[in-house]
Amino acid sequence: MLTEREALIALVANGIAVYSMLIERDEISDQDSTMYGFVLDAVPPSYRHMLTSEIIDDVFEAVTAAHNS
Repeated sequence: MLTEREALIALVANGIAVYSMLIERDEISDQDSTMYGFVLDAVPPSYRHMLTSEIIDDVFEAVTAAHNS
């Protein structure tokens, strides 16, 4: 079973992946929605108390590094 923090990280990674996919498909514009705003909307309210811009940045860096290697 995932800890609350691990679940949050998974939710953030999923939000970043969906945001990136929608940007690539031109289904949303980065001027209409920021990655931070999109992830905030994607994370269930019960996890938002733990969500920080640092967590989003850290997960984004990890996801980017994994896809660039």
